[in-house]
Amino acid sequence: MSLIEVDASDLDSVIASHPQLIVDFWASWCQPCLRFRPIFEAAAAEHDDVTFATFQVDADSANQERFAELELPGVPVLLLFKEGRWVELALGAQTPGALRQLVTSLRDLDLEEPPVELTGPVAV
Repeated sequence: MSLIEVDASDLDSVIASHPQLIVDFWASWCQPCLRFRPIFEAAAAEHDDVTFATFQVDADSANQERFAELELPGVPVLLLFKEGRWVELALGAQTPGALRQLVTSLRDLDLEEPPVELTGPVAV
């Protein structure tokens, strides 16, 4: 199982150091986020070659500021990264099947361009 917690202080380094990464941005007050959590954890246990990370938006002011900088459309939202490059955004709680499809698309993606830094706003 490759499930880690990230925050504002280590988000960029985690993105840079994990070749295939899915980050779940969530909040403690968000019911869809809480219902999605077991699905995300199960996927992390199922896919050893992909790192799954959680970023609690409302954990502290630094996380809130970082989330605001990214100008993401809301929570829950997944950002997928390959080789340090943001490659896809998935808004809303995903079903197990939809999450498996995201993992497959991440694995199958062949990057031809060099990685780029994650800066806001993230375009949909």
